[in-house]
Amino acid sequence: MLSPAVERRSAVRACLAPLLACLAAGCVTTYTPMDLVDQASELPVSQPIAIPIPEAGGNNRLLLEFYSGILRRLQEAADDGDVALLDSLVESYDKPNIPDSVSQHLAGYRAIGRGIRFRQHAARNAVLELRVPEGGGGKVTGTNVVAGAKVAGTSTAGTSVTGAKADTGAEKSTAAPKAPPLGKDLQLDLRLPAMDHAVTLGGHNDRNPIGFAVSVTVEDEDVHGSTRSLHTNGVVWLPERFVLVGDNQLSLPIDIGGDAGDAVRRSITVRVDMRGHVEIDGIRAPVKSTAIAAASYTQWPAGYEIIAAQPLAALKVALGAFQPKNFASVYLASLNIPAAQRHEACTLLIDQVRFARADQADVAMAALQNITGLSIAVGDRDAWLLWWQARAGKPAAAAGSSAPESGR
Repeated sequence: MLSPAVERRSAVRACLAPLLACLAAGCVTTYTPMDLVDQASELPVSQPIAIPIPEAGGNNRLLLEFYSGILRRLQEAADDGDVALLDSLVESYDKPNIPDSVSQHLAGYRAIGRGIRFRQHAARNAVLELRVPEGGGGKVTGTNVVAGAKVAGTSTAGTSVTGAKADTGAEKSTAAPKAPPLGKDLQLDLRLPAMDHAVTLGGHNDRNPIGFAVSVTVEDEDVHGSTRSLHTNGVVWLPERFVLVGDNQLSLPIDIGGDAGDAVRRSITVRVDMRGHVEIDGIRAPVKSTAIAAASYTQWPAGYEIIAAQPLAALKVALGAFQPKNFASVYLASLNIPAAQRHEACTLLIDQVRFARADQADVAMAALQNITGLSIAVGDRDAWLLWWQARAGKPAAAAGSSAPESGR
């Protein structure tokens, strides 16, 4: 199977093939300029059109071969994302005496080069960071992408863009902020520093808007080990034009609602893609859809750190008063039981499977799944008891010998 770049080159070569066939008609094949706001690629579609050239006898073929070679090299440099080569070719062949059609396409490739340079910069330097509210508190309004257990559409309402001075390495803390407890909003900032040239990012109502597609996947896990996944996509537009230059950086807030229902663990993956147009050096440059930042976070209930530090002790306390309010503690403790304590933990939980109410036994069986790594169904008491009976008489260390490390 050919790579995308090779396939595109093949298409370009196929498009250039009619060049020689057009000799008799005195024409040259080139590319159709396109508005790329809604296109998946920033590169011109290779659609051949006929451009008249002066009749020059034998020189006609040489002229055709010369310009077709230029276009081929430009297209291949763009396909490869080789901005240095692309800019060099444009500067080398953009002369006053070239045909107008060729001059137009050179200008198009100059714009494409600016767009490639910016998206490469964004892909290297954009980051998603947990927002630390100024003053240590207070909620910063952003774009609601997920609201509790329901997927909410992305909107520009409440979206703000700030130009903050970029952090220097010496100013950054080595301790990354932790995700807030389960039930609290996950507040993020997309941060994009300036590049070596000023870049104008258009607002939603500008002629050259730039959009940020936000993709959020949320997976919630309950005390029975069941999971439910939610996924949403939306586009965040800048509310107004923003010039990315010097020490300024783009700071775009993205908030994810915190209502997690009965979940005891929430995993969140966020990805941001950028697409549209920007203005660089007075040139309107197309920006191909590009993933510029992604991050994953896990939210736990408040107090989880205490359970994780002493899971067996926490398990014993929770089982001592085994009521629905303590179900989460039992489940969370089971995720962190070390290998040396698995046999004792399994013994405690098997007693619940054997003697407890159905709702208590179900939580105990889900906890046993976490500790042992077995796929015996939650709710199948007989299967769990038979498994335990089959292991009776084996050394204590063997009880958890087949179990993977905890904290899946």
